[in-house]
Order: sequence, then structure tokens, then C-alpha cells
Amino acid sequence: MARNSDNYPSYEVPGEDFDPKREVEEAIDAGEKALVCLNRASKSLDSASGWGMLDIFGGGLISGLAKHHRIDEA
Repeated sequence: MARNSDNYPSYEVPGEDFDPKREVEEAIDAGEKALVCLNRASKSLDSASGWGMLDIFGGGLISGLAKHHRIDEA
């Protein structure tokens, strides 16, 4: 890693100009997309938990299938 005159690291990527602002924006975008996916998975697992409770107390085949469907979604 080379250093520029302002004592900030500079990175050289072959065939590409490094743009720190773009990199930060891309990282934020990726983090936001990951958060959306994790929220969806959390909701599916919460739903599976509810179906699981019904399954424990005699919900039968339908509740078991619903529970596993929610787990698969997550």
C-alpha cells in the first residue's frame, strides 16, 4: 500500500480508479440490502416459532407444514 502526501492510504487496483466515496456508498448499499434480508429472515423465523407452538399443542400436519415452510423461507 502506497501513501500519498496527505498521509492517507491510497490503493491501486489494476485497471480501475479507486474512488473512496464510491466504495463507502457501495458498502452502505450492501449493508442496507443485507439488513432487509435479515429482517425478512427474522420475520419468517418468528412466524415459524408461532406455528411451532401450535404444532407442539396438537396442530397436526398443517401446522407442521406451515412451520417448515417458514423455516425454509428464512
